[in-house]
Amino acid sequence: MTAALTETEARLAELATTRKVIAEIAPAQGDPEPPETNNVYQAIVSAFNQHPDREFRA
Repeated sequence: MTAALTETEARLAELATTRKVIAEIAPAQGDPEPPETNNVYQAIVSAFNQHPDREFRA
């Protein structure tokens, strides 16, 4: 159980870091309120599509 908890905590830390990176590269929204989930999803897809060797389709 301890190993599973440690692994889960490490994964959560990775997700938090990923969220920060995506927030930095995603286009800024005009208002300071958090964007809707759909807008965040579109920003992530756009960021993936900017890579020349990959294309992500939803």
